Amino acid sequence: MGPEISTDDKASVVGVAAHICAASSGGPRYDPNQTPKERASISNAIWLCATCASLVDKNQGVGYSVEDLNRWKTVAEQDAHDALISSSVFETPVWMERLSTVHFANVPRLAHMLPSNAISDRLVRILENGFPTQGMIVRELVAVESAIKSAQLRAIPIDQIMPPTDDIVGALISFHHACFTKNGITERRSTDQSLIMDFDPSKSPHFYIKLGDVKLIFPYDPRWITTSTAHSEFRAGRTKLAGLGVVKRISDDLSEVVISPLVVGLPRHPAWDGLF
Repeated sequence: MGPEISTDDKASVVGVAAHICAASSGGPRYDPNQTPKERASISNAIWLCATCASLVDKNQGVGYSVEDLNRWKTVAEQDAHDALISSSVFETPVWMERLSTVHFANVPRLAHMLPSNAISDRLVRILENGFPTQGMIVRELVAVESAIKSAQLRAIPIDQIMPPTDDIVGALISFHHACFTKNGITERRSTDQSLIMDFDPSKSPHFYIKLGDVKLIFPYDPRWITTSTAHSEFRAGRTKLAGLGVVKRISDDLSEVVISPLVVGLPRHPAWDGLF
């Protein structure tokens, strides 16, 4: 399918919507067991170029079985789907380079995902057990924020994974939404690691986003919350957050998606431009 050069309101189409099993008796691959509805359905159709549409029907379709055409169709549709997921859907979040406040950053995992030396080995060692609750960490936090903003990581905007499918498990997603926080703790309270390892929605710290009938759940380890102010955000009840995460699993009924957060924060509001 392509543009029609002679006019701007039409297209040139050389593709052919062909039958896999013939529409009438005597045609190639005719199946007498099909109902009229099955013969006319999209499952009995394949989109081919004009040459192949003619070729598969020559000599009553000898050499081109129903199984072959269904395999062509399955492979072509999967290739098109994979191309969509792996290229055009992924984009660098527009908010990333404006990220001004990082509330949460899983430094060891980010160090593996970001370009080499974006986060120094020294910084990884300093923060290998999380952000400290005592002392100043301004220099370290600025280094983490700078690495994230300059990384140009590409992710799928969370709205584009709706409705969820198993294809997105393992994908990097981005979000900038109103979130609801649950079971937030203070930095001075130790966290039972079993609540981190075995997620319990009634006890484990997490935040979530509701998109229609789907609940996107972000369990997190409080060790990677950056500051006292950030801890208060994770106890806010309802707050606006932006971030990146990896899809971990999807419930059987597709109503819940569990996402492991990598970085969570707030982008600088455009009104701040020129003031600082």
